[in-house]
Amino acid sequence: HRSCHPGFTSRLTRLVEALTNVTVLFEHPVLFQTKGQVLAQLASQNSASKAWLADHRSCSYDARHSSQDKRSMHCGVCGNCLLRRVALKWAGIEDTTDYLASDLTATTFEGSFRGTVPRIHKSNHDVAFNSIRAMQRMADLANSPQNIRVATEVASLSRALGEPIQEVRTKMEQFLQQHETEWSQFINGCGPQSWVADLARN
Repeated sequence: HRSCHPGFTSRLTRLVEALTNVTVLFEHPVLFQTKGQVLAQLASQNSASKAWLADHRSCSYDARHSSQDKRSMHCGVCGNCLLRRVALKWAGIEDTTDYLASDLTATTFEGSFRGTVPRIHKSNHDVAFNSIRAMQRMADLANSPQNIRVATEVASLSRALGEPIQEVRTKMEQFLQQHETEWSQFINGCGPQSWVADLARN
């Protein structure tokens, strides 16, 4: 997230120091870890995943359109929901989240919904398409680490963190490879005939 990016926090450090003459440093201990890796570490320290999953909402979709029977739910297909599902699968944590689009093994997008298909399912489909394609594009970067977007981000992080560019590049390549591994596992779990796999291929 932009407000957590080392480029932003390093500038915030300089601003706070200029205003108060106090140096406040921001640390990014899991900057090059995926959400799946972070959740796996959390689960190893606190196994009550059902409780802490229930206490933390991920869905970025309008809550008015991600509810059923007057009960708020996760939409299941926005970028945040998708990242949550990929991460939980990788971490080996049972996903007890209530999703509107619950069945990602379905052959059609409409078939993934529990109960009645939402009136705004076409809008949901657009959100799902963008989310899945974004995850796939990021996974594709693992096979092209010299990509200009990767090189630009590596240079930016190197400046912000004050670390040698080659060290940052190595960490970035490992991060991208881990994402690709987690995403591939997730897609394989959905099945080759699923609508998710179909969108990822397209």
